[in-house]
Amino acid sequence: MSNAKSYHGKEPAIVDFLGITRDYIRIRVPVYQRDFVWEPEHAEQLTADLDTVLSPSETGVSNRFLGTIVLEEAGNELNVIDGQQRITCLFLLCIAILKRMKEFDPKWVKNELSKGHYTRDHSMHKTQKPGQIKLVPRKADRAAINSILQELEYNHEDQDYDVSIFIDDVSKAENLSDLDSHPIVEISNTFDQYLRQKLGETDIEKITDQTSSGSINEPD
Repeated sequence: MSNAKSYHGKEPAIVDFLGITRDYIRIRVPVYQRDFVWEPEHAEQLTADLDTVLSPSETGVSNRFLGTIVLEEAGNELNVIDGQQRITCLFLLCIAILKRMKEFDPKWVKNELSKGHYTRDHSMHKTQKPGQIKLVPRKADRAAINSILQELEYNHEDQDYDVSIFIDDVSKAENLSDLDSHPIVEISNTFDQYLRQKLGETDIEKITDQTSSGSINEPD
């Protein structure tokens, strides 16, 4: 790391995805960032890399390098300075896993969402949207994110939680069918197809573990 450049006086560090999501209440994409533009082939590269770390005895690979991500602390939130495409894509993969697992074990999914790794802590005041997903994309991408989150509402200690971000963005969309061609929805569909193909061939909980604790290589 001695040759790595610092950012605002801080040296870069290698962290896993869970290390990014666990300790902050929001991961926000600032308004000056571009919209999410990655396409299904980026998701396919991610799943191809994921396949290599799911079978380390065969591939000799136990982790992948995600790439450089620049995050700026803002109190108990993080602003994404660089790497929003990667972070959003990993959130989409986690969402796809949770949705697929809900078909088989809703209790497991509720427990995962209750841990506060991907959603805000339940102890927060209701004005801070407890249970809501931590990722806050740019406004242009929120309706697409919400459209794939609506299957993940859950109940914890007799309290209903809505994982979606600003659900009004979905209800106010001029034409919800337009979201089908949004890059976020297309990548989500790619991950859904991948998981349906893998189920029965690979333990889906193993995929979850690798996504949370491993570093996955993705294109720039």
